[in-house]
Amino acid sequence: MADVTIASRRIQVFPRQGIVYFLISIVILIAILFFLDRKVIPAMEDQWKVSAAGWEAENARINHGIQAKNHAKDDNWIWRSKLFEVAEHKTKAKRILVMGDSFAWGNGTANMNDIWWRQLARELFRRGYNDVEVIAAGLCGKSTRQELEQAESLVPIYKPDLIIWGYVTNDPDERRVTQIRDLLNPRMTCGYPAVDALVGSFFPNLDTVLLNLYLRKKEIRFNGYRHGYECGDWELQLLHGKNFEIYKRTVAELGDFQRGTGVPGFVMTLPFWPSREYFEPRHAPLKQVFEATGMPFYDILDDFLKMYPDEAANKKNILSWGVNPANGHPGPRCAHFFAVEAADILEKSYPESLGPKTAVRKQTAVRVNDWMPGSMKIWGEKGMHFEYPTDDDILMYMPLRTPHVLLNLEMPVALSEIRLNGKGLASASLYVTSEDSQLHFDTGVVTPLGKRDGSTLVWNLEGRNFAESVNTIRIHALFNGADRRLHLTLVPIGAKK
Repeated sequence: MADVTIASRRIQVFPRQGIVYFLISIVILIAILFFLDRKVIPAMEDQWKVSAAGWEAENARINHGIQAKNHAKDDNWIWRSKLFEVAEHKTKAKRILVMGDSFAWGNGTANMNDIWWRQLARELFRRGYNDVEVIAAGLCGKSTRQELEQAESLVPIYKPDLIIWGYVTNDPDERRVTQIRDLLNPRMTCGYPAVDALVGSFFPNLDTVLLNLYLRKKEIRFNGYRHGYECGDWELQLLHGKNFEIYKRTVAELGDFQRGTGVPGFVMTLPFWPSREYFEPRHAPLKQVFEATGMPFYDILDDFLKMYPDEAANKKNILSWGVNPANGHPGPRCAHFFAVEAADILEKSYPESLGPKTAVRKQTAVRVNDWMPGSMKIWGEKGMHFEYPTDDDILMYMPLRTPHVLLNLEMPVALSEIRLNGKGLASASLYVTSEDSQLHFDTGVVTPLGKRDGSTLVWNLEGRNFAESVNTIRIHALFNGADRRLHLTLVPIGAKK
């Protein structure tokens, strides 16, 4: 407290009571911010209503993991890994090649079997086509022109019986229209690093949400010819002027190439959320362009909207259509829809590329064909031996909000028992997700199986509904000592234990 005398009057400049009230207000404000940051925003993130620090970091971990395990590179885009090998010679009677970009690479997808071309493989198996191999080639950000150039080198090597060209709304990019990029980098904004360091350290979730809102506002403000176009307008600009004229020539070359291969092929659109307003103006100009070159063009938007007609509700819940709240690439729901549409097209118009249809079989073979983190050491014919990483920063975290590894099954299978053992194992908690028996895709609902202590652990699944089609297994493990090698045993229902 301090007093100041003005014209013989004594005035309190910093009254004690005022200072107390001010400090109480600051404490209350900080408490509210902490509550928002630690409770409210994470709860909204878990409901896929916002993207905050949890999923932003997880999305980065996922993509880093894909880069570590996926051998697709600039000279060969074929998606392949240690547990998903793709030989130059066909391993089955028929081979379908899917050409694409990030939709084929699986941007943000922790389980490669959720990518749409893997869903197509599962759908064909479900329909009785057991002798068809589906492979894919794609890297993030690639255009139709780049896909064509890559196909020219891949097709003679892998000799597919049919090619599916997945069409995404940024495919016509011929580098003639500028998209906003550096302008949206917050680190180029004066003062941002200091503010982010201060706010982000104490309120990471609030900082992420506010930053996303700020970037979107900035994107709208500077959208235009001078600085570049925001993504939606940029996609529309690709279909006009010089860029579109060049793209028409690219499509003509693609048609010539497809005919020259001597194998059939078609183009199929991949709308990643059901909106006629958004996708129709981006698809409509393309049908005539492709078909003029002899390339069949299937726009599946109408079918998509029939399946999910409430566009207003979908717009309100747009994050639910992405592969995760921080990534708008298609999640399992969209991927399965693409797969069903492609399978319908194949059955109706290209049956010779599928071979004979046999009696539908129930999957009984158990095989892990994918894993996260991608840099994790894994070995064994079925991928059942692995070394649990020592670095928590590379482990998966969401949606459990606890560090764990993820093992993905090539096909969903009915299990009666899961065993885990390792010399250094002290305890482990197990979680599974399953393929929905009606929807035929994994909805991501995680079922906890509980914690077990010891070096040899067993979880019994008999009589539990989710055990009929187990799709992924998540493991959070603790160890005694440095030996972190683990062996996973999956016992199918009906198998001898």
